[in-house]
Amino acid sequence: MTVVNEPTPAKPSRRRRLAIIVGLVVLFNPFTWMGCWLGGVCWLNAHPKVGENVQSVNWLPAGASRVSYYKAYSFTAFEFDIEENGFRQWASRWELKDIREPQSIMRYNYFVEDAPSYGRAHITDGLYDEKRGENGGGYHVVYDRTARRAYFQSNPR
Repeated sequence: MTVVNEPTPAKPSRRRRLAIIVGLVVLFNPFTWMGCWLGGVCWLNAHPKVGENVQSVNWLPAGASRVSYYKAYSFTAFEFDIEENGFRQWASRWELKDIREPQSIMRYNYFVEDAPSYGRAHITDGLYDEKRGENGGGYHVVYDRTARRAYFQSNPR
């Protein structure tokens, strides 16, 4: 009978063990994750998705047209034409109320200084809902019956 001596696995070198330990510390360090998150937020804010008078988008109901939007991490606003029934269906997750006092909502072009009707829409007849936290985060949704146009704005804070 022949005995075969199998080679014993080599121990990782001291340098390799140190690299594994440092890698694990970095991977599970909360500051590393915070840095990655902040980097992602900064990148998303610097590269918003913007569209103006787009015929339709797949993230709004089929009846939505002439869509304009600005979508970044810290500010999202969009507006679109839609009939009131279509708006009510799309906005059914919110508690819509009739407008009794004029509503002013930030538009998709809020950060564009030379945009027409710079940054805000003012609606006096329609529906709305708004929820804001103490830190300014939340949403505002408004439907303008006269123009048959919906407006939405949100901040995540």
